[in-house]
Amino acid sequence: MKTSAAVKLLLALSVVMWLPVAFQLGGWGIDVWHRAFLLAGVPRLTLLRYHQFPFWNPWASGGVPFFAYPISSFFSPAFILTVAFGPVVGSKLRILLVLWVGLCGGYLLGRRFTPGRFAPFLCAFVYMFSSWYPLYMSHWHDEFIPFAYLPWLILFYEKALENMRWCAGGGLVLALMIFEGGIYPVPYALLFLSLYALIEAVMRKRLLPIGVFLITVILGLALSGVKLVPMTEFLSRNPRPTFWREPVLSWLALPRMFLGRDQISETNFTGAWLGWWEYGAYVGVLPVLLAVSAPFLARKRALPMGI
Repeated sequence: MKTSAAVKLLLALSVVMWLPVAFQLGGWGIDVWHRAFLLAGVPRLTLLRYHQFPFWNPWASGGVPFFAYPISSFFSPAFILTVAFGPVVGSKLRILLVLWVGLCGGYLLGRRFTPGRFAPFLCAFVYMFSSWYPLYMSHWHDEFIPFAYLPWLILFYEKALENMRWCAGGGLVLALMIFEGGIYPVPYALLFLSLYALIEAVMRKRLLPIGVFLITVILGLALSGVKLVPMTEFLSRNPRPTFWREPVLSWLALPRMFLGRDQISETNFTGAWLGWWEYGAYVGVLPVLLAVSAPFLARKRALPMGI
């Protein structure tokens, strides 16, 4: 299938999966959704009514920094949806846009690793149609949205191993993840990519993969510096409290997280003390079997992804 046709098909599937949101497009939601509308409305109101750059948020806690706030996503390209449609509808359209972008990234990454007409779609579907994305979006934990860009980061890294000009693409994706407020996805993405680069370096017996990783990271940090620098200063002056200790889940929880088919009820598993949106990532038995067998079937090609 041609790439253009695949992109259109993925857009149609994204709309179908997003339809439950469309039926409640004006709803205010629950939990952290109220914070979402505040963070989306502050820069919109500041720009459109007061014609100022949103450095400051005067509507929360008597006034707090906004641009330096770690999870603010004012620099996200999706902010244009908020400007055009308002905080409520714009935030919900952002769910659709990110889903489509994530599926396209998964498809293109799948094409690079797997032959055939249908296998690349499997790569996209297993990742973005897993329950992690709708569960997080149901409670608007938008700080996890940048995980949808991880396939693009890996794709550009793979391309950069052949032509280092693609490091710029990887740097742009990393900067986008920071602009999207990815305080959790970015460290995990860097950890994954560093291990990926290390395994590639060992297998190739060359330092090129590590060099590509370092260039990509440096470019990403440089491109995102306009947000990263004030955000780092803000966090250094206001460190996250460490007195809160979350219970550690047992390894026995993994089958429920990846294979549990009921991830919307209030019934959790032993050791879970929060809702399913904090744990669920259903993929199913067949994808798990394929993931386990891939290093043995494809060996060198699949080993780095096996981490």
